[in-house]
Amino acid sequence: MKETTIQDLGGTGRARVFLLAAFVALAGMLGMAGSSKAETHTITVDNGRLTMGFVFLNNKILPADVPGPLDPNISNTSGSGTIAVETSGSTATVAEADFNMPIVWIPDPTAGGAPIPMKFGPKGDLTGTWDAGTGQLSLTGTLQVDVIWGFDEGGAKICRFTAPNTTWTTAPNAISPGVAFNGVGGLSGNGAISAFWDELPAGESINGGDCGKPNAVVRDPGAVWLSSGIAEVPAPPTCQELGKDGLWPDCVDIDWPDPDPVVEITKVTVTKGTVTAGQKAKIKVNVTNSGDLAATPITIKLASSSKQVKVPGQVKLNVPAGKTATASITVTATKNARGKATITASTSGKSGKAVVTVKKPRKRK
Repeated sequence: MKETTIQDLGGTGRARVFLLAAFVALAGMLGMAGSSKAETHTITVDNGRLTMGFVFLNNKILPADVPGPLDPNISNTSGSGTIAVETSGSTATVAEADFNMPIVWIPDPTAGGAPIPMKFGPKGDLTGTWDAGTGQLSLTGTLQVDVIWGFDEGGAKICRFTAPNTTWTTAPNAISPGVAFNGVGGLSGNGAISAFWDELPAGESINGGDCGKPNAVVRDPGAVWLSSGIAEVPAPPTCQELGKDGLWPDCVDIDWPDPDPVVEITKVTVTKGTVTAGQKAKIKVNVTNSGDLAATPITIKLASSSKQVKVPGQVKLNVPAGKTATASITVTATKNARGKATITASTSGKSGKAVVTVKKPRKRK
């Protein structure tokens, strides 16, 4: 059989081959455009804090001691740790082997502050998300914490805590909030991740490791905070900042008791009027109570600017809550009264005034 080559296909064949090649090239370009190149970013962890219950609150664990509390069995070569994060678009992963922390320790309050060595990290890989625009990182997996009490012929004597579905994140929490990474290179800038838990499962004794003391402090909330370039843990958010009650993020509205009802006098007015010399007339005083408690009663003080136009020194008035009440006031003008008089009414810090005009009496025929 004759072997067929591209040249043997003729003009039509060459056109078909050209179109096929163009299609393949276009598909490849689209495939490349739809995928993101994986990159590895190494976080240098130079500060760390540990909270376990109420005994250890943001206890400093990094930078670690060199060669460390387990030397020479296990020696630290550096006081810092590293986390190699592989990102592809918005996906982030950390292999178990790429989460490397030195041996750290916390003081034993029951033994004069003697060091309790610890090793922590993921059991298995961590997977999550990365947002290059905001610097937010979130990685979820199984947290493993080993409290190391020493060594014998069988190896390390460990109390091991294993907490599945634990998330390391730059997001805030109620103890030691994370901090978004801010560097131009993303994860190479300053930032912090924190793993928070409400409580840890009971520890497992390995090679005779004592779990009595550790189990006593893991029933309460705790966290591990790891940072790059940030020395102090930021203050955690509080419900009180939001005007609410509870432990963040489980904030609840405050059930404020109803305030005691009060009288609130907001307005006093006096109606103007006329009075004939030697006679009496009526004017009105209006008092508004905007409170939610009735004024029963209140005292209204009265005064006149003229000794020839007289009003009572005071009157009593009941004013319902949220209402306006009116008192009728008798104005008495002497025979010699002339002109005008200003009548003032005041109560509860509010006052009102009006003018009363005195008319001459009619002459008898």
